[in-house]
Amino acid sequence: MTKAWEDEETWDEEPYRRPSKPLTLQLVVRPAGSRPRAREEARHLLEELLGLTPEKRLVELLGERFRRPELLELLLELSHAALPFDVSRAVELASLATEIGPRLPRTGGPEDTAGACRALCLAATARRMMGDYAIADAAFQQAGPLAGSVPERGWFCRALALLRWDQGRMEEALALLRQAEQRFAEMQDFPEVAVCRALLGLLHLDEERIARAASCLAQASQDLPEGPRPWLAAQTWLGLSICWAAGGRLGKAHAARQRAWSYYAEVKDERALSWIQWMEGRGAHLLGESQEAEALLGEVRRTMLGRRHLPEATLATLDLALVWLDLGRGSEVGGLVEEIAATFAGSPGLDLALSGLEQPGAHAVDGRLSPSAWRALGPVLRLAFRLQGPPLQPVPFA
Repeated sequence: MTKAWEDEETWDEEPYRRPSKPLTLQLVVRPAGSRPRAREEARHLLEELLGLTPEKRLVELLGERFRRPELLELLLELSHAALPFDVSRAVELASLATEIGPRLPRTGGPEDTAGACRALCLAATARRMMGDYAIADAAFQQAGPLAGSVPERGWFCRALALLRWDQGRMEEALALLRQAEQRFAEMQDFPEVAVCRALLGLLHLDEERIARAASCLAQASQDLPEGPRPWLAAQTWLGLSICWAAGGRLGKAHAARQRAWSYYAEVKDERALSWIQWMEGRGAHLLGESQEAEALLGEVRRTMLGRRHLPEATLATLDLALVWLDLGRGSEVGGLVEEIAATFAGSPGLDLALSGLEQPGAHAVDGRLSPSAWRALGPVLRLAFRLQGPPLQPVPFA
């Protein structure tokens, strides 16, 4: 049994269960040792397809020449690699995969539906990243019956969990992430188990369930795969920094924050960097580094105002106001609220934002608002935006 996070003094020395050799869940519908020549032919076929107009592609895909497992395998890999930040490319490639998958020759094994299931999950994820939740839901409904094998169930449950998270259906998201974790554990694919635990930890952190978040993130940090997911690795360590700082374990919090820095150079997307900067600012505040927290959170807030992301600008305002309250600048919090009102005048969701900010903001000006009361608004407003709209930006993971 995992120890409670408050008592977990030696988590980083404990050997969490892992296979003797790292396992990688392949995005394939054939064994990983496909012939290099077939793989090269698939690359040429893909180049040919992408050079055609969308209408002509559909006609060409009816022919036998493109019914190649290696081509489907390549499309799945490239579509997954494009997510979560190159969404248009992911949609294009996943759409081709959904056309090819059902047309492949049948072998009678689980691989007959594996490729089609994965293609639909990738297409659904891409649509989720675009905010097209209804289309994503429909794609998942098609993918569900095709998830016949253990790995496909793991990938399906995790991808659907992220949609439910974006939709504010948190209990479903938690249950699906736990299911995905169990499926990957059955395969002894502990890096993918770690990914599920990291996402569980971040979801708990979203709802200010600090103890649960700390337990999940501490375990995830042991087996989280290096390389392909630097954003998730950075968020995991920054999340741990927040949890440990909240629990008064400042030495571990500082160490976790420094560990997160090692991943920053690998994160190229500006949106992902903003999320990292936001989490680091929250952690810096808990560590007592108020000036650095003010700089980080102020920059995030300006970015969200500039991008006209009302939910994120509202939540960043909450976090920055907490810093100002600690600095004795509560009288200035009203100006932050006024800036939200002016910047988003006439925008959908402004009433929701102001209903959460105006009264506490006035209390802050009068010196009658405690930081704990202001902090409690975060999870409430976050869920309200997800349920009532405009929604927050999608969870940037695929």
